[in-house]
Amino acid sequence: MIVVTQTKMSKSQARRRKAFKRRLQIFAILAVLLGIAAFIFFAPFFNISGVVVVRSDVYSDYKISDDEIIAASGIQIGKNIFATNITNAEKAIMSIPYAKSADVRRVFPNKIKITFGEAQSAAYVKCDGGYALISMDGRILELAENPDDYAAARLEGFEVVDAKVGEQIPTDGNPVFAAALNLMELLYENDLLGKTASIDTSDLNNMEVMLGDRMQILLGDDDDMDYRIKFIKKVIDEKLSPYESVTLDYRAADLSVRSYKPEEKPTADPDSSEDPDSTENPDGSENPDSTASPDSGDKGGSEGGGE
Repeated sequence: MIVVTQTKMSKSQARRRKAFKRRLQIFAILAVLLGIAAFIFFAPFFNISGVVVVRSDVYSDYKISDDEIIAASGIQIGKNIFATNITNAEKAIMSIPYAKSADVRRVFPNKIKITFGEAQSAAYVKCDGGYALISMDGRILELAENPDDYAAARLEGFEVVDAKVGEQIPTDGNPVFAAALNLMELLYENDLLGKTASIDTSDLNNMEVMLGDRMQILLGDDDDMDYRIKFIKKVIDEKLSPYESVTLDYRAADLSVRSYKPEEKPTADPDSSEDPDSTENPDGSENPDSTASPDSGDKGGSEGGGE
């Protein structure tokens, strides 16, 4: 009996000894991890020494400076790189009205890299007795009392109420503004937005664009708008002089081109005193053919006098 009892106690002691070793190993691992964590969070080696701003868009002039971006991020020089909340920094940067995108990353051991996308001003619109400068996606970038402050296209046909910087103008229930945004995008894609003076979508069946003070574009509705803007761009580049004053009427199946005198205001329906068959410009130069077919890509003769 005594021998049996001593054998059972030895097994129990062995189990206790094994459990103790296992706990000791766990404590040792935790101690090592805590030591590594303490080194990471308290060693000066990981304190932020600099913040680099990289632009995702290439512009000749940026509205928001690197210092403004860094200040908005809340990132502090000298703070531990692991104690810096990257997500909060991105959210803070996106609060800048001109911010289009923001990506914040740690660059070990002690740098922060911010990749910043800046929204480009695209147009301005009337609002609350003043004017609002908006981006391509309809976000309000600035407010001003004088539209001359903006070198951008003027949107006509609607007015924004209770405008606030940084907010998006809703397109739901606002087809006039939605059409204006679509036109802005198409003009931008075809390198025409920078030359656009005004976009009028007040009548969705008779939309109109003015390029500078010499080219009036009558578009009608938005049917096949992508193709028509591309075709107009081709005609402007290949057939028209930048010094001509013309109306490009694309409300029908074919594009019609009419000249007018620079001192005259272009109208959607020129009066009967104008000679639509004329192929001579006010400066005496030859006028381009007055109709163009999008199907053939070639221009026909003058209206009422084709060859």
